[in-house]
Amino acid sequence: MNHSNARKVKGRVLAGLSIVALGFGMTGCASSDTATASGESGEEVTVRVVTAVDNAYFFAPVQYHEFLGTWEDAGINVEFVAGTTPTLGQILASGEADIALGGGTTEAALRDQGIEQTIVGSNFSPWAMYVVANNNTDATTIEELKGANFGITGAGAPSDFSVHKIAEDLGWNEGDYSTTAFGDVGSMVAGFRSGAVDAIIWMSDTAISLEEEGSGRILGDSSDYVGPTVLESFSVMDKFAAENPEAVRVFFEKYYEMVEKLQAEPELFESVLVEEGKYSPEVAKRLAELELPRMSADGRISDEELDGLSEGAAFSTGDRTNENPLAIEYTYWQDLLK
Repeated sequence: MNHSNARKVKGRVLAGLSIVALGFGMTGCASSDTATASGESGEEVTVRVVTAVDNAYFFAPVQYHEFLGTWEDAGINVEFVAGTTPTLGQILASGEADIALGGGTTEAALRDQGIEQTIVGSNFSPWAMYVVANNNTDATTIEELKGANFGITGAGAPSDFSVHKIAEDLGWNEGDYSTTAFGDVGSMVAGFRSGAVDAIIWMSDTAISLEEEGSGRILGDSSDYVGPTVLESFSVMDKFAAENPEAVRVFFEKYYEMVEKLQAEPELFESVLVEEGKYSPEVAKRLAELELPRMSADGRISDEELDGLSEGAAFSTGDRTNENPLAIEYTYWQDLLK
């Protein structure tokens, strides 16, 4: 199915043509098979990529691209811009980055706030947020966490959404659990280690690290409760995509080729996590076994994942009812040249 056509899902229209692809036949440019990624002046195009986390295993091909050679001899100059989830929109709006790599719900919400960028591909679709129980609890399953106090980074954050969906699925009422917001991941983890909360739900690298150090134990993956969605996605500023479609094509072709290479050579993935990401060898190995196979190798996002992304994006803006899901602007990156 071509998702670049407008479609209606659960009563709302999801438009996917906000990025206008340049017509190569009309402009006299070469076809995508022979075109270069240079700009109008013939100079190499610089692609600035901002990530919402400064050190994440699923961002490895971007954040450690020089180590891996992701865009080596690709004809584009890729610059990495360190950002955070709260600053992602500001960096894009100020023109400091052309492509964003961050939470799918965050990027969807930014579009709703007026930032003219469009989601073009998945980085990591499964909701890989793991439930970690503190050693001060006796819970051995997620169901046994009824009555627990969950640590979250903030209202509307992925951790909060995970707790919400688990409670919804298990039929917990508001009095059956509580949450404590810490403001950021570091403070949440510190609070967990101190015993201030009974459990947290966060990315697998944090969960595995806590289990490896003996601070807690992983009870399960919240993806079964959240359902199909997109955890991390790529979005491209509309103006940049319209002006530099060939550079965008090269960027994503080379990125997903590197993902395929890492999946075929997990020892390389482990190596970059240890040497560049400063993960312990034990954590890097578990991430290679558990999460590397789940990284998207082509970026496609299904209709079901778009539905889940819409719900999560609405939740991040304060709608906990899913009565007003956000419209998701999505154009598959390969369709930008069509």
